[in-house]
Amino acid sequence: MKNVLCYKFSFFAFRLSFVIFHFSFKNMASIQERVVNIIADQLGVNKETITDKTDIANDLGADSLDIAEMMIAFEDEFDIDIVEEDAQNITTIGQVVEHITKAVESK
Repeated sequence: MKNVLCYKFSFFAFRLSFVIFHFSFKNMASIQERVVNIIADQLGVNKETITDKTDIANDLGADSLDIAEMMIAFEDEFDIDIVEEDAQNITTIGQVVEHITKAVESK
């Protein structure tokens, strides 16, 4: 009987960890897509040209006003606050996604 309970608990723990991993991966993909959509809309660029390594200012030509407007759009879209000092250190799309993911998960 003890082995059966242990097996059932192990199976349940495995399923739970899979669900948590799947939700986290799905949530991150959703954040990535939403970030790319906001940037493409704000700057009028093709979504296919945006990757994690894309530099917002250098590769996409965003100026400080464009970046400030995007940060406001990110705050509104994800219901988070982006501190100005953090925003100044974010240069790539990957950094945007990472920052937003951490902010969303800490809510």
